Amino acid sequence: MSYPLSLRKLTLALAGVIVSLLFIAPLLVYRANRSDFPALTASQFLLELTPFLGVAFVGLLAAMLLLLRFPTVTKALEKGVFFASIAAILFACYLPLAVGKLDGVDTIELSGRYLLAGLFAGGASLFFIGHYKALLLALLMGPVVVTIQVLLAMAPEIQEQPLLPFSSDQPNILLVSFDNVQSSYVSELLTESPERFDGFMIFPEVTAVAPFSALSTLTTKMGQLPQQIPGEMLTTAAALFQDRFISSRLGDSGFQIETYGDFEQGERSSTNSHDYYHARHNNDRSGYRRLLQAALLRVFPFPEQVNTGLDALNKLASRAAMSDFENYETQEMAQLVARDRHPLAHYKLDIIQFEAFISSMKSDNVGPTAKFHHYLFTHEPVRFDEDCNYLYGTGFRYVTAIPAETACAVSKMKSLINKLKDLAIYNNTMIIFTSDHGPECPLNFTLSPGSYQVSKRWCLSRYQPFLMIKGFNETGPLEIKTQQASLLDIAQTVCAATLSSAKCQDYEGIDLLGSAEDDVLTPRYILVSNTDKDERHYADFHRREVPRQFGIAEHFGLDRQPRYKRYLASALPSQTGAVFGSARQAGDGDDPGYITYGPYAHLRAGQYQFSVRHRFTNAGDNTSYWQVTIDGSSHELFRQSFLDTQGSVQEEMVAVTLDSAANHVELRTFFGGKGLLTIEAVEIRQLSRH
Repeated sequence: MSYPLSLRKLTLALAGVIVSLLFIAPLLVYRANRSDFPALTASQFLLELTPFLGVAFVGLLAAMLLLLRFPTVTKALEKGVFFASIAAILFACYLPLAVGKLDGVDTIELSGRYLLAGLFAGGASLFFIGHYKALLLALLMGPVVVTIQVLLAMAPEIQEQPLLPFSSDQPNILLVSFDNVQSSYVSELLTESPERFDGFMIFPEVTAVAPFSALSTLTTKMGQLPQQIPGEMLTTAAALFQDRFISSRLGDSGFQIETYGDFEQGERSSTNSHDYYHARHNNDRSGYRRLLQAALLRVFPFPEQVNTGLDALNKLASRAAMSDFENYETQEMAQLVARDRHPLAHYKLDIIQFEAFISSMKSDNVGPTAKFHHYLFTHEPVRFDEDCNYLYGTGFRYVTAIPAETACAVSKMKSLINKLKDLAIYNNTMIIFTSDHGPECPLNFTLSPGSYQVSKRWCLSRYQPFLMIKGFNETGPLEIKTQQASLLDIAQTVCAATLSSAKCQDYEGIDLLGSAEDDVLTPRYILVSNTDKDERHYADFHRREVPRQFGIAEHFGLDRQPRYKRYLASALPSQTGAVFGSARQAGDGDDPGYITYGPYAHLRAGQYQFSVRHRFTNAGDNTSYWQVTIDGSSHELFRQSFLDTQGSVQEEMVAVTLDSAANHVELRTFFGGKGLLTIEAVEIRQLSRH
C-alpha cells in the first residue's frame, strides 16, 4: 500500500521535529539544570525562541518543497522524513539526559545504547506509516504538556547582589587566593620581575594547613585549628565556628564583607556572598541558546558543527532581533567554550569571573570593606599558558606548564594592582595574595623537596602555597622575608591591623606585619592524612606541629635543594625477569623486554647525569641495552649496549643536557634474551641548572 507524501504530512512531520528540538528539548534541559540558568525567565525564553522557530520552519519547509519537485525521490523522502521525525522526537523528548552540570562546557555524550534505541524505534515506526498523524501527536502530547508546565513555572529573573565597592577613604582588606599555586614558582617569578608589587612582602617559606581547598580556606578564615568533632566533617559544621571567622569579627566592627567561591563557606546571611561564576549568571542573556546547544548536542554530538549551525540561524533570524542578547560576556563565552568539551574546562569561566571582578571594581564613599575571594582557574589540570591563553587538548604537559600558569596568575595580580592604583585606593587597601595549597604529587619536579610524600596520599608540595602581603600605606620595593609563615597567620595579621587585641587572642598565628621577638616560638600546624585515600573528613587527619624556626622541608628531614635521586630496581616497573632482593634479574628462559623502566621523572632545564648499576654475564650475541627517553618514550636522548661485566658490578653513566623542562623522563634497561642481566639501581643526578 502506498502513502504518497503530501505537503500536509510533510508539514506535520517537520513541525514535530522543530517543536521537539527547539521548544521541548531545551525546556527539558532547563528542568534538569535549573541552577545553571538562574536569570532565565519565560518571557526571555520565548522571545529568544521565536526567531529560531521562524527560521527553522521557513528554511526546512522550503528545502522539502524543493525536493518534492522530483517525484522519483518522493517515496524515499516520505519514509526518510517519517523515520527522522520519530527518531528526533524520541531523542529530544524521551531518552535520559546524558549531561552533567551545565556550566557551558561540561561533556555531553551520545550514548550508543540510546542511539540504537532511537534508530530502532524510528525503523519500527515505518510499520505504522499509515497512522502518520496519530503517532506523531501521541508522541508529542506528553512532552508538550510537561514543558508548558515548566515554562509557566519559570522563576522571575534573579537579581544577584552586586560586587561591593571599595571604600575611597576607609580601610579596605582584599584577600585573593589562587588555587593550586606553589610558593617556589611565585618566588622565582617575582625575584626576576618584582615591578608593580610596591609595598609587598613575600614569604617563600609558608605552610598550608590542609591539602585541599575547602578545609584550607575555612581554617584560613578561622585562624586556628579547632578540636576535632567526632563524626563531624569540619566543612559541613562551619556554622559552629562562624563567630571565630576573621570575616565575622570584621563584620561586627563595621566592615562590609564580601566572599567569592570557597570563602563563602559558613558565612552569615549579611555577607555579600557569591558562588563561582556568578558574574556569568548576572550577564548571561543568552540562556536559550545554551539550552538549545545542549539539547542539539544530545542528538548530534559534534560541537563545532552545532555551533556553526546556530551561528547561521542567528544571522538568518535577524541580528537586530537578537542584538539585545549578545553582549561581551556571551561572545567571550562562545570563543572560550568552542571546540572544548573537557569536563573540567569550566575553570575557563573562573578566569572570566576574575576579569569581571577587576573591571567592576570601583571606589565610593562607603564604610570599611573586606573581600575574601578564592579563584579556581589555576587548578589542575593545568590549562593556561603564561599569557593566560587557554590550551586545548591533553598530553604530557604536567610540570612544564605549572610555571607558565603561575605566570598567568601573577599577571592577573598585576592587573588587579593596576586597577587599585587607578582608583587611588591602593594605599588604604591591605592586599593579601595567597593560595590554598600547592600542586598534586605527579605535578612536581622530581628533584624538589615538594615531591616527597608527607603521607601516603599527599606530597609536601601540597603544603607549600604562596603568600604575599601589603599593609596599609606601604609603598616600598618588594621585600623577600626569610621567616616561616603559615596560612593560619593571615587572620592574626588582618586582625592586628584593624581590630583590638582582645578580638585577636583566639588566633593561633602571628602578625606577619609586626616584629614581635617571640614569634619564632609560635608553632605552625598542618593536617596530615591518616589514609592513602582521598578523604576530605577532618577526622581523617591528625594535627602535626611544625616548629616556627624550621622550614617545612627541614622539619621532614629533607634537603631543600636535592641534587640526585636513586631508585632501587625492585621499586621500578618491569616487563620481564623477577625481583632478586632489591634488584631485578633476567636470564635465559625469560622473554626479551624491559627489566626496568620509569621512573617518569619531571626535570627542569639543565644538565643531568643518568647512571645504571648492573651486572651482566654470558652476554653472547648481545642485544641488551639501556636508554634515556622523555615524554612517554616518544623521544630518545641516549642508547648504549650493555657489555659483559664478567660477573662484577659496574656503573654506566651519561650526561644529558635538557634545553627545556621535560616530562616523563625514563631510564630504561632492556634485556635482549641472552645471558644473565641484573639491574641493581638507577640514578638521576643534577649537574647544573639553566
